[in-house]
Amino acid sequence: AQYRQYLPFRSTSTYISQQCHDLKHQIAALRTSCSSEERENYLSEMEEVINSYPLYANTGNPVLDTLITQKQFYCKEHQIQFSYSVDSRLLSWIEPRELCILFGNLIDNALESVLQISDPERRQILLEVKSQRQLLSIRMDNCCDHPVEFQGGLPRTTKEDRQQHGYGMKSISRVISRYDGSLDCS
Repeated sequence: AQYRQYLPFRSTSTYISQQCHDLKHQIAALRTSCSSEERENYLSEMEEVINSYPLYANTGNPVLDTLITQKQFYCKEHQIQFSYSVDSRLLSWIEPRELCILFGNLIDNALESVLQISDPERRQILLEVKSQRQLLSIRMDNCCDHPVEFQGGLPRTTKEDRQQHGYGMKSISRVISRYDGSLDCS
């Protein structure tokens, strides 16, 4: 499901990036025409629209860039602070489909948790991908205002219908296991 969501968003993200790029050129041309006051009002409005969109993520991995950009739009809309530091060279050997499963579920779970926090200042998510002692380290941190129950080392779903939910963490675990990794949830 994460991969299917990624595919159409990839083209949308590219389109938005192209439009923003073109608008920058239009702004530059407008600065040399119209009356000074009209031009500045119009340009200010255009810049406000452009700046209201999060920047396109640029980790160096196109799959992750698209996924993070998509999630940034959601975060902006829901007053969530989403920060990331990703060394994408470390991810080049992971299948694109599995990158979508892994990072899509990690981010979605963090989003679900922070959305339960009423204070927007505390709605914070941090994603970090780095090399640590010659191992790939992926760390996802998010604020949480409720106690987390664990079952088999994984957080239990907070949704009432536990038969139909809770698959994300199992999918994350499966991908990590496929690459001989380990998962630590706390």
